[in-house]
Amino acid sequence: MQLKNRLLPLNFFKIIDLFLLCCAFLVAAVFSHNLTSPDKLFGFLLARISAVNGLSLFALFILWHFVFSAFGSYNSRRISSFVNDIYIIVKACSVCTLSLVFVHIILPIHIFNLTFINIFWITAIELMAVLEITLQLVQWYFRKKGRNLRHMLIAGTNERACKIASQICHHPSLGYDLKGFIDNKWHGPKDCSCPGKPAIVADFNSISEYLRHNIVDSHPESLAFCLKIPR
Repeated sequence: MQLKNRLLPLNFFKIIDLFLLCCAFLVAAVFSHNLTSPDKLFGFLLARISAVNGLSLFALFILWHFVFSAFGSYNSRRISSFVNDIYIIVKACSVCTLSLVFVHIILPIHIFNLTFINIFWITAIELMAVLEITLQLVQWYFRKKGRNLRHMLIAGTNERACKIASQICHHPSLGYDLKGFIDNKWHGPKDCSCPGKPAIVADFNSISEYLRHNIVDSHPESLAFCLKIPR
């Protein structure tokens, strides 16, 4: 049920992304060809786009979905910086724009010109960036209220583990509830754990017993490995 609840909004956001790219396509058509009314727009599109070109555009929309997936747009990026999120959007929208140029070279579509391409690229980035900012603000608000949290364990107690714990404890908007550490012996400073949180909740022999009686998410990001690798 938990996985289903996460997949439903994820699929919804995928549809929203394609809708915004379609909006960017229409905006580019309007401003590049001075189409001031809906009747002119739809009449122009029907006159300039053939059945073959229409199928090509539909295939493009499907391709755009895979482009955003390939760049990790739908992966969990709770610890990722805002600049990195925008960078992913710019890269994905740039590849989508290049796909328009590629299709135009193979199957010339009369509505495509340099102005159309530039407007589409800029508009797509702006729309996707506004959506990303809005989603982050909404998520930060609910996470600070204790909603949409991931219950997390850190395997290891070295310096890197302490840095991750400090980042999680001092930034509740990330949406992590740190349960504690897994280790056989404490290797970090005494003040490494979060205030009010146990330091070591289990060792590597008793972790299965701990998981049977405590809530820890099954998502890969809910277990951070900070173990020292012997050389």
